[in-house]
Amino acid sequence: MKMEELKALRRLAADLDGKGGVSAEQLAILSRCVERLNATDGRLIRMRYVERLSWRQVAKRMGYSESRVYQLRRRVLRRLRAEKKAARE
Repeated sequence: MKMEELKALRRLAADLDGKGGVSAEQLAILSRCVERLNATDGRLIRMRYVERLSWRQVAKRMGYSESRVYQLRRRVLRRLRAEKKAARE
């Protein structure tokens, strides 16, 4: 895994769990979950966590309103939390 991808996963993990410290195993699980996202969700995650765009910039690039992007974000984070939890069990 490239350093930039690792940093992006750490930022995403912090948003998911609200904590900074994440184990290598947890990052691997999260990476697999992100790989399974559909194209729209994956693009949103990439723009925010890899390219480090603001949510406003993400909305503009995707052609959505900011409120729609926030809805998508909530849905994606919920899905990732559920998949991460299922993978740990």
